[in-house]
Amino acid sequence: INNKYGEPQAKLAEASMESLVDRQNYASYHFHEYKKILGDSLDSEQDNANMVIKAIVLTNEQPSIYSPLVKISANIFALVLNLHGLIDTLAHVLCYGAGLNLGEEPLTGINIRGNRVQEKLALLDNFKEVSKILCSIRSNKDVVYLNALVNYSKHRSVLKPELNVHVRNY
Repeated sequence: INNKYGEPQAKLAEASMESLVDRQNYASYHFHEYKKILGDSLDSEQDNANMVIKAIVLTNEQPSIYSPLVKISANIFALVLNLHGLIDTLAHVLCYGAGLNLGEEPLTGINIRGNRVQEKLALLDNFKEVSKILCSIRSNKDVVYLNALVNYSKHRSVLKPELNVHVRNY
């Protein structure tokens, strides 16, 4: 990027690449915090009765900023926001790496979005395969669901997580 577009462009790409790593780390942190609050019994098949009791207690408690259910909700919300942000940040990395923010009809500001970057990359011979990969990521059913969940939570109402436990018969 530095050789082709210069140092300012390379710095833009570098900042976005660092953000990709940061978002992965933040998502991982919030996932582990959520699991830590629930306890290791999530991973243990033998402790189903205690997990059921814990889920009932957490679900029926009065919310306060210190309650485990609020902490779980906050961590899940932060987790999905960071996962959602990974795709947007990847679009910026690709935009700066391909120089889509330069030249005629540049992508800038709020126009640097996954769909716009994907469309522009498809027009460049060296980036057609990258465009296809970005398309497959963006159209993945789990990513589509994540986007809908985050957009609903950002613009309408924060969704409250429900705790469900599946008890297997042995």
